[in-house]
Amino acid sequence: MAKNTRGLRILTRLIDAGYDTEKAIAGMTLDDIIALEIVNKNDMAVLNGLIKSVKANRVVTFLASGPDPERKDVSSQDTALEGDENNEETQTNPPNDLVC
Repeated sequence: MAKNTRGLRILTRLIDAGYDTEKAIAGMTLDDIIALEIVNKNDMAVLNGLIKSVKANRVVTFLASGPDPERKDVSSQDTALEGDENNEETQTNPPNDLVC
């Protein structure tokens, strides 16, 4: 079984920063995430996936076999967009005829 090494590294970083419970991780605000100073785009995508996994109670699955952005066979953009209901690619356009 593959390990998500970036996920483990990000989780360790969260624990070191004081986010040591599922509730603390799930309740992170944008300000909390910015304070972590994660500058790597792939690490930010992993953090996003980790937060989603915590909220879905699937952390073990994420860490044990979750997509790792370092792998060449998985696009980091695809994993970052997966399950994002607010993504432009998943939204349908409203009809052009306006109702008054």
